Amino acid sequence: MSFFSSLLGVPSGGSARAGGAGGAAAQDPRTVVERLVDRVAHAQLMEDRRAGVLGLKGMARDYKLEVGTLGLVPLAELVKSEETDVDTLKAVLETLNILCTPEDVAPAKGDGTPEDLGVQLTEILIKDPTTVSALLSVLSEPDFYVRYQSVELLGTLLANSPEALQLGILSAPGGVGRLMDLLEDKREAIRNAGLLLLITLTHSNADIQKIIAFENAFDRLIDIILEEGATEGGIVVQDCLQLMVNLLRYNTSNLTLFRESGIISQLPQLLLSRPSPNLPPSASFPELVPLSSDLVEWTDQKTVNAILALELVRILVVPNSPNTPGNQLVMSQSILPAVVELAVLGHSPVRVRIQSLYAMADLIRGCQPNQDQFAKTVVRSRPLSNVARAHPSSPVQIPPKPALLVTIEASVQPPPSIEEDHARKSRAAQTADEFAVRTASAYAVQCYLHNNRDGQIAVAATLNPPPADNPDGPASNGSSLPSNDSPHSAGSLLVEALLDWRGARKDPFRSWFAAVELGHVARKNESSKELLSDATVSDDSSDEPILLLHKLFLTVITAAREQLDVRVQCGLYALICTWLFGYPKGIKMFLEEGMYLQFLIEQIKQSSNIDPLVQGLAAYLLGICLEFNDDSQPSFSRASLQSLVSTRVGADLYSSRLDRLRESKAFNKANLMMQSHGEVDSKGLPELYFDYPFVDMFKTNFEIISRAAVSSGPRSKARSTELTDDASNPIVAKYRDTISRQEAEIASLRKSLQEAETRLAEQDRTMRDVTARAAQMDAALRDAESRLQRLPSPSTNGSGTNGTGQPALWSRIAQLESELQDKSSRLDEQSREMDDLLVCLADADMAAKEMKKRLRELGDDVPEDD
Repeated sequence: MSFFSSLLGVPSGGSARAGGAGGAAAQDPRTVVERLVDRVAHAQLMEDRRAGVLGLKGMARDYKLEVGTLGLVPLAELVKSEETDVDTLKAVLETLNILCTPEDVAPAKGDGTPEDLGVQLTEILIKDPTTVSALLSVLSEPDFYVRYQSVELLGTLLANSPEALQLGILSAPGGVGRLMDLLEDKREAIRNAGLLLLITLTHSNADIQKIIAFENAFDRLIDIILEEGATEGGIVVQDCLQLMVNLLRYNTSNLTLFRESGIISQLPQLLLSRPSPNLPPSASFPELVPLSSDLVEWTDQKTVNAILALELVRILVVPNSPNTPGNQLVMSQSILPAVVELAVLGHSPVRVRIQSLYAMADLIRGCQPNQDQFAKTVVRSRPLSNVARAHPSSPVQIPPKPALLVTIEASVQPPPSIEEDHARKSRAAQTADEFAVRTASAYAVQCYLHNNRDGQIAVAATLNPPPADNPDGPASNGSSLPSNDSPHSAGSLLVEALLDWRGARKDPFRSWFAAVELGHVARKNESSKELLSDATVSDDSSDEPILLLHKLFLTVITAAREQLDVRVQCGLYALICTWLFGYPKGIKMFLEEGMYLQFLIEQIKQSSNIDPLVQGLAAYLLGICLEFNDDSQPSFSRASLQSLVSTRVGADLYSSRLDRLRESKAFNKANLMMQSHGEVDSKGLPELYFDYPFVDMFKTNFEIISRAAVSSGPRSKARSTELTDDASNPIVAKYRDTISRQEAEIASLRKSLQEAETRLAEQDRTMRDVTARAAQMDAALRDAESRLQRLPSPSTNGSGTNGTGQPALWSRIAQLESELQDKSSRLDEQSREMDDLLVCLADADMAAKEMKKRLRELGDDVPEDD
């Protein structure tokens, strides 16, 4: 107290106000700060300097502007000085942290303090790169408070000026290594503070991400996670998982390092947990059980940890990444079974189930071994605890179901896990969670069918329900549960949901999800389309079965007449378009019913009480019938349909309907994972109308379909046959034609190249001959010059007879030199021509490779050496 009193000019124990005007002048804050800064900068004894620092620390909160402008540089110099002791260094770091911390509340008017003073002081402090290097060097100090305060200061600087601090850390020798050493500190406060600093530091800087990863970060983090109990751990596990996510997301080199270092083999330990402590003590349970077990007691922290662990799995198998195929195979036996059970069993919280469904989907997407393993997985799909509560007097035995069937059920009807939350969640939250589970389940079904021809055919072959006496049914398995549901197969469940237009009144997404999933069954697979075309269903109006295609379009007509939600019609139209695209046999079946064509024309022409999305889809379906009509029936040949469209609809109206659909907001918001991002319509339903693959098909073939109604003359037979026989997408025909032309060009260029090489070889031989002759002529020339020099000049002997041979010799030499220059010019010209041919050949070869790549993406089987 006496120290501050002496600085303020007040006697010890006296009042600062006693001095009147003179006392007020003595208490001027700027004067006091100047005295303290002078002591910090020039005092000879470390005790005096420490006292000055403590004085500045005491004034830093109330007089930040004065202390910051006068004392920032001297304080920074103390950090750099090797003579600063631990106590002084601790006070310096605390003072700098106070100065650089932004104010939570805006300063009062007339204060004179800039609102971003903390940020400005941060920029001044780290402008000198030696300051950042000094702060990182302080991290090696073993003292707890010094080390902790330096981490806190670095965190404040990073929050205020992230780019500048990141640059300073990268330029400091061993800077990142000192930060990584914080993870080895046994004091949890320092380790946890270091984790938070590294999380912020790695959020967006790829260079720092790489350096940290190569500092053995993954092994260190996994060790901490397992030491803390994996998902049983607290916030430390969450921070470690978040840091691993930051290091791997969008960083291909770190993903490669993660796989090659063998850390993937340790990920299954992150999906284990201890059984609930509330279980009966008399029963014996394993020490660790999978997270999918109903013995696990879920807490909020465990939920967050599990979600981050699953996010880590998803990053390793993100679609279209070059690392994904290898990671999928590595995780097929270790990770996939645990994730599948967690996704389909339904024992986990809804947020965990959603994340596990997406992780399962990415693990099997386009990977045939994983898709086959998923198809063979059989689970008991409902939580036993729920069933026991519903039927406490009955022994519960739940029959197993295929995981695929459970996933489809979750998409076309509310999952049972949602029902658990009725007592503790609002209806809005329930609806959001339910829809998120359904979209994740539908995405998983889509990923199972992606590039999986056998899987598509297997689902298409199960469109009829299994018999009532199915040996796998509930009764045959001894289940005591009452069930009014008949047994289902994957295909029959989709068909039932599609045709239930009455149920679509309450839940339009039931029909929509079924249509999307059945569309993926038919996509790019003619065998599946054949099975769909042969499928029949019962008809309410007659005892005779009706083809599935006809029943679907009759449902479209019913949905339009009953004014069902537009999503029902969008889903059915998208399914039929996907089914008939490039499939003339199906188009013939469709056009045999004349009322269908009439209905499409009416939908396109209608000017009111109809959604533009439906009109665009009707026009698109009509265009498909025009474009891929094989003219096998003269009554509805392509020419006759074009004439009908021209007279009844008009080319302009037809094109405008397609254009409006392509430009619509609902159409362009479609995304691969079918997420609505919380947007709802006036009815409270999510804004989701189309799945992304259908939108991509529409946009890719837009020009072909838009010209179908106005193109003159029928297509050539060869092109029609090629489209018909193609098993994937008719756009492949266009690329096949282009590839054929390119290959013809390549053959021609190769022939020209061979001829040019032959000519070049001849010219090379000629060049060597000319060079040899030139050497001979050069020797002869030098010999002639030597002889001429030895001849006497005409002036010496008075006669010109001795020089009569010289003009002829010089003329011969000039002639040979001219021939040599001409030969060289011709050789240079032929070399340039040869280079041009090589460039043309390379361009053509690259174009052909691009076309073949596009062909393989579209599902065509093109050999690598084709």
